[in-house]
Amino acid sequence: MRFQGKIWAERITLIIEPAPDVPGVWLAHYQELNVLSEGENPTEAAISVLEAAKIVMEDAAAGGLNLQRGAAE
Repeated sequence: MRFQGKIWAERITLIIEPAPDVPGVWLAHYQELNVLSEGENPTEAAISVLEAAKIVMEDAAAGGLNLQRGAAE
């Protein structure tokens, strides 16, 4: 699954897929920040990765870091 939308006036791309090696676990990847998380279903994985991305952005803002980078290629 690939979701695209706008959040905080920036484009985001979430890739959500079943974990290849762990049954019943879904992985979510927020590509623009290269943040990964997991959940028991696609919705939980999406919520989890957005929460993790929020923490990354708050930490970056507090430290004056620039998040204008793409996911690792």
